[in-house]
Amino acid sequence: MRDRYRQIVALSRDCIKEIDLDGRITSVNLNGLVGLGASSADQVLARPWRELWPPEAAAMVGAAMAAAAKGATREFEASCVNLAGVRQTWQAVTSPLFDEQGKVEAILAVSKNVSDRRALEAAFHTLDSTLTAERAFSTNA
Repeated sequence: MRDRYRQIVALSRDCIKEIDLDGRITSVNLNGLVGLGASSADQVLARPWRELWPPEAAAMVGAAMAAAAKGATREFEASCVNLAGVRQTWQAVTSPLFDEQGKVEAILAVSKNVSDRRALEAAFHTLDSTLTAERAFSTNA
């Protein structure tokens, strides 16, 4: 059964990370490394997860990690530049990982790259604004 779970994580398109209670990444799936723009796991493992986010996202990241460390799940969305220099927007969910006694022993962070969706939403908004302005202009002309 453990092998099955490993396959599920490996096949996921999401960036799946295990983070220790000190905030350091202890494992990440292969697609996660690709999304993070890492050429090797060494660029990410043992690194504080907060360091991968810009200062303006620090409060959200910190709150999500603190909530997971206390046993709660949190979600946030933020943009950052990955290790390869590519700007991306991520929807991230943090959840607690419990030991056999029910104590939180680590944090699971699952991040989905929503950059394409956000770009499409921005394009639709621009198109809608343009059409609204053109209608207003033609009505007043």
